Amino acid sequence: MALNVRLLEIPFDAMSRGPDGAFNPNAPLTRGHSKFINMMGRIIIVADINGYVQPFYLSSGMGGKKNVPAGKWYPFFGIDNDLWINKLSSTEIAAYYHNDTLKKISQQLDTVIGDIRDRADTLPMPSIKSTRTFDFINQSFARVASNDTPETIKIVSSNVVQSIQKINQIVRQDALHTGARRVPNNPNPHNPRFPPDYMTKQRD
Repeated sequence: MALNVRLLEIPFDAMSRGPDGAFNPNAPLTRGHSKFINMMGRIIIVADINGYVQPFYLSSGMGGKKNVPAGKWYPFFGIDNDLWINKLSSTEIAAYYHNDTLKKISQQLDTVIGDIRDRADTLPMPSIKSTRTFDFINQSFARVASNDTPETIKIVSSNVVQSIQKINQIVRQDALHTGARRVPNNPNPHNPRFPPDYMTKQRD
C-alpha cells in the first residue's frame, strides 16, 4: 500500500488569549489556518488520503473510555456544533472500526506526530461560531450527529460505513495501479521470472 496521506490546513476563527494566556471570550476572533486545532481540549487534524478527507483526533482520556488509551490518534466521523466528536463505542474505536487502512494510518500518526497533548494550549481553539471550521472537518459527511439523540448511532454508523467503503475503494485502486506498474512491457512466458499466471494475478 502506497497511499498518499497528507495533513490539511484547517481554517479557523479562534478565540484570542488574554495577557495571562487564558482564552478571552470577549476578545475579537483570530482568523487563520492550522494543521492542528484544539476543540475544547481535543487536538484534531484532517488528513487527505489519496483525495478522500478523513479527520482524526488525539484521545485525551477525558471521555473515560477504558479500552481507548489516551495520547493515541483515532479516526472520527464528524463533529457537531455542540463539539461532540462523532464516534462509536470504545470497542469500535480501539479496533479502528475493523479497518486495516485506518489502523495503519492512525498508528503512523502515533509514530510521526505522537502524543502532543501538552501542546494543546498553544494551538488555535476555534469558536463554536466558526462555521468554516466545522464545514471543513465535516466535508466528507452529508450529516453529522449531536450526542444522545434518537438518531445519533444511525448517523455515525452511516458515516463510518461510508468512510470505510471509500477508503477500501482507494486501496483497491492503488493496488491496481501499483500492479499495473509492475507488469513488464513485453513479458516472456518462457522466462521463469514470470510464471504463466503472472498477468492474471495483476488483474485480480
